[in-house]
Amino acid sequence: MRLTILGPPGAGKGTQAVRIAQRLEIPQLSTGEMLRAEVHAGTDLGAQVKGIMETGGLAPDGMVLRIISKRIDAPDAQHGFILDGLPRTLNGLNPLNCGRGAICRFAFCFLPFCKMKFPVNG
Repeated sequence: MRLTILGPPGAGKGTQAVRIAQRLEIPQLSTGEMLRAEVHAGTDLGAQVKGIMETGGLAPDGMVLRIISKRIDAPDAQHGFILDGLPRTLNGLNPLNCGRGAICRFAFCFLPFCKMKFPVNG
């Protein structure tokens, strides 16, 4: 299963992602953690992300999608993953719906509960 969890800050996305990932035995991928790992690794992309993060900015969707694409190609994500924190903008949603690694299901978290909603083509 490939699932992304959407919702406002504090809605419980991370909490639900961890629980679902444990239950399905697939990795939970946090965009924030992936961005910080890229910065920590000292890559060129990480240096760009660091500059944006230090000014309080939001990394562009293309940059975030490049980082995520590398991560979902890892062996542990081949049978599925839970993606927490993407898309952050409407433009970030479109690349998730087509091609390799397409997201098939979405969970929308609303305070105070999390409700599953599946697309028609899922």
